[in-house]
Amino acid sequence: MVLQLVLTISLIGLAADVGDKPAFDARTTDKTSLSPTALRNHIAVFYGWRAESTSWREALPKLKKLNQKYRPRGVEIVGINEDKDVKPLLAYLREHRIVWPQVHDSSQKKPLRPALLNDSGEALAFVLLDPQGVVRWTGELKDLDAAIQKALTDHPPKPTAEQWRAIALTSLAGASRAMKDKDYERAVANLAQVNPEVRNDRRVQMTALAMASSFDVKGADAQKLKAALKDYPEAGKFVDMAQKMSSPQLQALAQQFLGNSRPPARPKPSMGSAQRALGRLKIAQRYAKGGKHHEAYRILSELLDKYAGSEAAAQAEPLIAKYKADKKFMAAHQDYAQEKPARSLLALAKNYLAAGKRDLAKQKLQEVVDQFAKTKAADEARRELAKLQ
Repeated sequence: MVLQLVLTISLIGLAADVGDKPAFDARTTDKTSLSPTALRNHIAVFYGWRAESTSWREALPKLKKLNQKYRPRGVEIVGINEDKDVKPLLAYLREHRIVWPQVHDSSQKKPLRPALLNDSGEALAFVLLDPQGVVRWTGELKDLDAAIQKALTDHPPKPTAEQWRAIALTSLAGASRAMKDKDYERAVANLAQVNPEVRNDRRVQMTALAMASSFDVKGADAQKLKAALKDYPEAGKFVDMAQKMSSPQLQALAQQFLGNSRPPARPKPSMGSAQRALGRLKIAQRYAKGGKHHEAYRILSELLDKYAGSEAAAQAEPLIAKYKADKKFMAAHQDYAQEKPARSLLALAKNYLAAGKRDLAKQKLQEVVDQFAKTKAADEARRELAKLQ
């Protein structure tokens, strides 16, 4: 994610003033990098809060609505929590279904709050930064919605396709974890944040499809899920499909929900393609036997996509269903799936470095760290950046 414009709200006053250009570098509770570089191309809303604050508790419902309304349009809300311990914070976030990024300030090497907020006062306060990160406006909570609307008009966010994809994959991973915890409100809130810009993205489609079956719940859980869906109609369309369809139908209709209004009909596989499909199936089985389950799952997914209707696809279906039933594996696979694009971006950075273009190399290395923070490629990028300091 990259900085186009930042709105900052605080429960404790303002440190930044008109004309200032705040600098900051922090980590969210899910280990994502947070900096002007990481936020560029986005509108972002920062707020400081403590769990016991009355002002915070009154602000929370409105912030939930603002997040639901604006995150699919490129607005990032980020909380700066000032409570002492991080474990109670994580429990609080789950209990109150807070699905947007949070920074636990006491856990930072350099706290984020001093760059943006003062220590005095309890009134809600806001700061607006322009595309260059310069403070241009300050205001109150009651004006925040209108301020974001104006910012979207005057300074529209322009995330790249890769940034939209990263947001979507993060949201889907959050939905999957929430379903495992039977936290249905948090699950559908995450699912609703997938932006239409990336609903045709293959990786996003397959990730959504992989976790769709987890929405097939019964009894009291089904009633809880239904209640949670009232405020999230877009998520409801997807969940309805997931609950009603068998595996082949689910794949087609999940893709339809994610942007393909008329999935193309597939011709019956030719003899040659059927043989290729069987060959791919054998490769996947060898990978699985050798313990390379992520590669096996990837090939099986491609097989179902490219060779639907073939004998190999029929044999692959129960194998991939077994993987999908393993929630831990699916969560790990979402991280694994990010490794390939991270490696591509890292390779580009190394090419720039070999050509003597250090500034471009540093920029791309930082993008690897910001966009793919949990990958091995990001670890390597951090080492390369340290060498260039």
